[in-house]
Amino acid sequence: MKLWQKVFCISLACVILAAGGTTLLVLLNNFRSSIRQETERRLSEHSFVVSTITNNVLYERIRSNVPLLSPGKAESHIVSLTAEPLIVDGKTLVLTENGNISSDSFEPLSNCAEYTDALRESDNEVLTYMLNDGGMHYLLTGSRNYIENEPYIIITVADLSSIFDSHYAELRRAAIVSFGAAVAAAVIIAFLIYRLLPLKRVNHMLKKIAGGSYDLKLPEHGGYEFRELARNINVMSDSINENVNALKAIADGRKQFVDNFAHEMKTPLTSILGFSDIMRVKKTMTEKERTEYAGIILEETKRLKNLSAKLLELSTTENAPLEFEDVYIPDLFADIRVTIMPMAVKKEISFTAHPAECTIRADRTLFASLLYNLIDNAIKASDAGSFVMLQAIPDGDILRITVTDNGMGMNPEQLRHIAEPFYMADKSRSRKNGGAGLGLSLCAEIAARHSASLAVKSSPGKGTVVTVSLRCQRTKDRKGAAL
Repeated sequence: MKLWQKVFCISLACVILAAGGTTLLVLLNNFRSSIRQETERRLSEHSFVVSTITNNVLYERIRSNVPLLSPGKAESHIVSLTAEPLIVDGKTLVLTENGNISSDSFEPLSNCAEYTDALRESDNEVLTYMLNDGGMHYLLTGSRNYIENEPYIIITVADLSSIFDSHYAELRRAAIVSFGAAVAAAVIIAFLIYRLLPLKRVNHMLKKIAGGSYDLKLPEHGGYEFRELARNINVMSDSINENVNALKAIADGRKQFVDNFAHEMKTPLTSILGFSDIMRVKKTMTEKERTEYAGIILEETKRLKNLSAKLLELSTTENAPLEFEDVYIPDLFADIRVTIMPMAVKKEISFTAHPAECTIRADRTLFASLLYNLIDNAIKASDAGSFVMLQAIPDGDILRITVTDNGMGMNPEQLRHIAEPFYMADKSRSRKNGGAGLGLSLCAEIAARHSASLAVKSSPGKGTVVTVSLRCQRTKDRKGAAL
């Protein structure tokens, strides 16, 4: 079943149930109220009839000046009293143990044996009974009373057929009105569903967008809801289009990244291939030449290895989940110092580390790689006799880790590009030291994954200071000793 069919059927059923149910409930309440009022009125009339009969018999006994009227005389007097109706629109029946002694008779009473038996067992209790006899509806109101020490059952009969007939007529009229309301509701709902037909246009548009036509726009006209829906779909389409363009830009960036990487690999591979071929084909070679060629091949191989390792680390950093743990800064600095010292000693550079008694939440391996890269860049940018310092400075709940050198430094133009992959401020110096141009790009990626900031200050000929800032927890209120 289609959506519009479900909407039509459910809406029509709700209208019919609401209208019909409300009308039926009102009619039933009115009918019950009428029956209740009529019952109360007949109870009052019954009390009046009983009092009239009792008082008249008592008056006759006083008039006759006897202690008690004989049963025959009392019954004769009761019959005379009931010869004329005591109530305008009903009958009065008086029963004894032997049957009906009133002047009127009521055939349907023979079908009410349970009611009359209940009256004979009662004691001055008024009982009512609703009797349905061939489409006629009667309300019987009776009680057992003692007149001249003899038990009599007095029953007043009221015809309530007019109330029932009126109720049934109202039900028939309500059914006709409900049917008319249902037809009118069906027409109105059908019109409203017709007004919902623009949803088909929306559905058609969504299919086209799903097929890749992200630049399509829905006309924003019609009712408020349709204008809002069309506006939201257009916003969604624009967002998808922007994301697609962003993905295309990322793909183009990755292609450029690969192209640059291939270009960077071309030089060391060419050198390795060329000098290897020379060593293969040259029959006579001095020891000095062999050592020189082998050294060139070794250095180019190292640079190629470093390049591939950096690229792999950078690509895995983007998507790999980080394993955060509590990292104690003095322990981290001690590990870094052990790794860095041989490189610093080889270049005759003084390296010092000044930790702070702090703990950070970080992926230990990646964060250590960030610091290794910063220190490695500082060493490569420094000449023999220079210094490189790793320092941790707490500032409230922020820890600033700095890598400071007094090497060649960089000018403002170079600073603007240092985080770009494959960019090197001094290509000749970087290539000489095995640099690949990926260090700071990788550092920026790792810092971003740790919600840390990376700042670089540098001046040509005066050195560089790189600062990594992230949240920390102080363990002691003192600065760590130099390592």
